[in-house]
Amino acid sequence: MYLMFRQREEKDEKDQVEKQEKEHQKEWEHSRDKRVKSWRKFKDGKKKSRKRKKFELKAPPVRMEERPTWAPKLEGRPMGIDEDYKKNWK
Repeated sequence: MYLMFRQREEKDEKDQVEKQEKEHQKEWEHSRDKRVKSWRKFKDGKKKSRKRKKFELKAPPVRMEERPTWAPKLEGRPMGIDEDYKKNWK
């Protein structure tokens, strides 16, 4: 008797699983057109261009460094490098 009861439960469970799978497959096919349409819309959609923000920060323009008028005139050498000690060293 126990064996018959167990077989019946297994059969009922199997039938229920098959019924759920069938229902799922039916819903999947029903929603197919919606999925395909959504995918094609995404695939063929416009490419978004990068819009500039209204207050976008920009780096200031690069300017050449100028010596101040009070700085000594050193030709061919950058400002701030003093090599006078080399002359007095020897």
